[in-house]
Amino acid sequence: MKTKLKYVLILLCFGIGFNSFAQNNAIDKFFSKYADMDDFTSVSISSKMFSLVTMIDGETEEDQEILDCISQLTSLRILSTDRTEMYAELTKVAKKIPNREYEELMSIHENNEDVLFLIKEDGKIITELLILAYGEGQEFTIISLTGIIDLDKISKLSKGMNVGGLEHLKKIENR
Repeated sequence: MKTKLKYVLILLCFGIGFNSFAQNNAIDKFFSKYADMDDFTSVSISSKMFSLVTMIDGETEEDQEILDCISQLTSLRILSTDRTEMYAELTKVAKKIPNREYEELMSIHENNEDVLFLIKEDGKIITELLILAYGEGQEFTIISLTGIIDLDKISKLSKGMNVGGLEHLKKIENR
């Protein structure tokens, strides 16, 4: 019994250590730094919320497809501010996103606004979609979506949600 308890404790410590490491990436630091500031809007949706949504029965095949997509998600975080005087600081922080962790999927420069789509992959599976939208005199928005991500389904999902910042996801369809 003591041996089993010892193994359980070792696994628990390893799990806690791994979880701490996973939460210590550049994006988590960014959210931690700015999420509680008064001039920022912060949205965080956990895997529990996604699992509650998937308990709804889809009436159509498209509804069911969207629910299947949601069931694969583990979190959605959005951080946004319209404080244009912070543009230089936020742009500098955004450019520090490690290239070794994220691959650029697409970038758009339009009307003095830049939108950058980055992905993190585990093998051939996309595990995070990161969207940064910013420009001189524009609102700054960063969106982090984690889970098992199908870009086409996520784009369809964003059309039905009225959450600021998610409108950038429709640009994925035009890639």
